[in-house]
Formats: sequence, structure tokens, C-alpha cells
Amino acid sequence: MNSSTDNREENKKKIDTGSAESQIRFLVRRIDKLVNHVKNNIHDNVTKLSIIKLVSKRRKQEKYLKNKDFKRYELFKKQLAEEKNS
Repeated sequence: MNSSTDNREENKKKIDTGSAESQIRFLVRRIDKLVNHVKNNIHDNVTKLSIIKLVSKRRKQEKYLKNKDFKRYELFKKQLAEEKNS
């Protein structure tokens, strides 16, 4: 019984796109890509506006997660910091 639970959790990690954590990870990656693009294309104002919108969405998702489950939020922030440093 325990191994089937582990398999479900493992599969959830692979295909999870709806949780707040996966949404934030996706937004962070997109923001990073766009920031690198803007560094090379300084006058691309449309992309700058897109970054502002994405940062706003990310902050809302973080606020939601923080209010819903603070321990999960703290753990996620630590994991995200480790990923960025790696």
C-alpha cells in the first residue's frame, strides 16, 4: 500500500501543472528568460511590460500560497532559492 502512495506522489510531481508551486516555478522561469532577452534588447518595451504582468501574477500566486499554507510556502521558497543557486 505504501509503494502505491509513493508512486502517486511521484507521478503528481511529474505532471503537476495546477498547484501554486508549479505555477510559480513556471512564472519564475518565464520571467528569467524574458529578463535575459531584455538585457540583449534594451528597447523592447513590450517585453518589459510582459515582465511586469508576469511578476504581478507570480506575487499573487505567492500570496495565495502563503495565506493557504505558510509552512508549505516557506519550504517552497527554500527549494526555489536552492534551484536558483544551482
